[in-house]
Parts: sequence; C-alpha cells; structure tokens
Amino acid sequence: MNITLQSEQEQFVQALIESGQFANAEEVIQTAIRSLFEQNRLAIECAKLDPQEEQAIAEEGMEFELETWGEY
Repeated sequence: MNITLQSEQEQFVQALIESGQFANAEEVIQTAIRSLFEQNRLAIECAKLDPQEEQAIAEEGMEFELETWGEY
C-alpha cells in the first residue's frame, strides 16, 4: 500500500523521527494507526454505555460523603 502525506504531515513525521521518538516513518504510521484503532474501539464501547446508569453508579454513596464535606 502506498500513501501520500500532505507536506505538513510529512514534516511532522520527519520531526518525530529526528527527535528520536521513532526510528522511521513506518513506525510513526503504525503507531498512529494503532492509536486510531484503539480510539475507535473505545468510542464503540462508550456508545454502549447508558449515561444515566453510569451517573448513578458514579454517585453511589456520595450522599454520605457530601454531608461530611465542609463548605468551600
């Protein structure tokens, strides 16, 4: 597979290599794709969550804790 990068993207890849963060362009692209894959996977999993249910879970036991906290 061949890809074409915009000039700005190519400069960014080159800067990452020159900084020593990556050994070559292939490593940069592989890392970027892994990151996008993970981001997409997390978005899919988050979409399955019920916001109201998650809020209720997050607030469990908070009534007691809030009563013991002083005013700010």
